[in-house]
Amino acid sequence: MRPKPLTMFCILALIIILLIRNYEAPAESPCAYEAHRNMHQVNITKEDLNLKTLIKQISSRMKGREQLIPYIIHQTNEFDTVPLDMALAIETMIEQNPEYEFRYYNSSERQHIVGVHMGETALAVLNKILPKTFKADFFGYNILYLHGGCYFGSGTLPLEQLRDTINSKDTFVSSLVGEQLFINNNWICSTAKHPLLDLVIRRVIRRVANSEKGKHFFDITGSVVLTRCFLEHFKQKLPIK
Repeated sequence: MRPKPLTMFCILALIIILLIRNYEAPAESPCAYEAHRNMHQVNITKEDLNLKTLIKQISSRMKGREQLIPYIIHQTNEFDTVPLDMALAIETMIEQNPEYEFRYYNSSERQHIVGVHMGETALAVLNKILPKTFKADFFGYNILYLHGGCYFGSGTLPLEQLRDTINSKDTFVSSLVGEQLFINNNWICSTAKHPLLDLVIRRVIRRVANSEKGKHFFDITGSVVLTRCFLEHFKQKLPIK
């Protein structure tokens, strides 16, 4: 015999009432939402992490085929010591791409390179940018403009070797990311002095110097501003408002 709808409703109501009566909010908290105020806070510092000191520059171990994009991999982070999982990703990428020289830059070296080679305005913008991840974005554009090669965000690990990704006559290589298919600024391979990089750098400098927020979170230094400049460079329009 199946219970009648009214009977089922009464049973469910009784269960809900019992659950509410048996629920106890955290002590000294007027509601469950504020329970986090009474929880013990744990602050993780750099000293609490398992870190590894990186070798900052590694020469290539074999000669690659002729290509326009230089055989250099650039990466940056705040310090010369990084978490073990990030170090493993970096070491794996170096191992998978023996044709490439590896160069790593900490925050002080980023400032020196941008200040000396890109000028005081670019340095002021680098120092103004927040959060620190956005500083790395801006530095990536600058280091590629100066030297060419491949820039990867720290901890990024390509799914295939670069020799299988880059063709001999390529001058700019990246991938698409997100539902709206923006150009991925977390990894870029480019020739030096590429006009697209020049356009992106100038756009970021203008926006940050004028405290412009853009129309999207990644419209300051990230994938959206890169995509806008890419399509502008190739005379196309970005399919977002």
